[in-house]
Amino acid sequence: MKAKKIWALVLVICMVFASAACGSSSRDDDDDDRSSRKTARDKEGDNDKDEAGLLPGLADLGKDDGKKDDRDDRDDGEVRSDRDNREDEDTLSGRDDWDDQDTGSDTEPGVVYEDSDVTIHKAQLPEGYPEDKFPFMEGTTIEGSYRDNSRPTASFAVFCSVSAPFDEVSAYYANFLAQNATWEAQSAPGIDYFKGTCFGYEFQIQIVADTTSDEKTSVTIILEEAMSADAALAELDVYNLPTGYPEDLFPIIDNHAISHSTKSVYRDETTEQTSYHLEIYTTHTLDEVLAFYEEVLGDISDMDLMTDEISFDFSGHANGYDFDIRANKEVVDGAELIYYTLDLQYTSDN
Repeated sequence: MKAKKIWALVLVICMVFASAACGSSSRDDDDDDRSSRKTARDKEGDNDKDEAGLLPGLADLGKDDGKKDDRDDRDDGEVRSDRDNREDEDTLSGRDDWDDQDTGSDTEPGVVYEDSDVTIHKAQLPEGYPEDKFPFMEGTTIEGSYRDNSRPTASFAVFCSVSAPFDEVSAYYANFLAQNATWEAQSAPGIDYFKGTCFGYEFQIQIVADTTSDEKTSVTIILEEAMSADAALAELDVYNLPTGYPEDLFPIIDNHAISHSTKSVYRDETTEQTSYHLEIYTTHTLDEVLAFYEEVLGDISDMDLMTDEISFDFSGHANGYDFDIRANKEVVDGAELIYYTLDLQYTSDN
């Protein structure tokens, strides 16, 4: 849902800017004294067309890779709200309403639309945009921007043009990210796309060559402020321990969230086997989680331990239970956490 909302807003912004640019050109034809302003607006109109043309490419590059957790599934299903439905209607059937918005002066920057969910700006950055962390290349002109007001953390999109060749602009952002970010890149002829995390934000940056001038390049930047680790844990903590779980023998490390838990019992004529499965997130490091369980479990038989820099697998027999604890690093909404599963199995005679 988050990606769908972003691209719906992108389309709306481009329609508003394109409408304003067209209206400005008509008025300029009637006034020779404003010829210099007409030239500036014509350039903006060219950029609008270029941005509209690049949107399908940007949407394709930004599509979900198919890796979705339980919370993503819920976002696509039960959490779809009336507000989501209204957003779709605004983008499709409500186009005329958006076109009728008063954009104010043709050259003055300002807010062109605002409600509880979004604030759309023309020719200026949204309030709170972290320009000190994500600076712009010299020669950049801000065409438009928006701030998503519906999220608990800051979310921005900025649309701009740069008076420089595509390769030069792409190199500027690649060098900036190489020094400051964890990122990956995708490329196509005339398009470079970067995504990753930087200075506490998840970002997407698309750079597109202008089709009419080798000295002009379009840039789109989308930023979403990462959640704090504690805020991410609060969202993930949706399960309690199963009934009968032996917490005194296999305690859960502090600063944790239980994202899933189950209990199962299998019986045959001679035995009863009880199993517990927990999925846990914590702000502790891998080494701290491993050290915690090595200490609290005490005497361990049949122990097996495999570790590397990003995960471990720790299993054996302790306190009458067979156990297996597997942990790895994960990033959840920009917050770096440790995710681990804890499986217990107890067998008794009937």
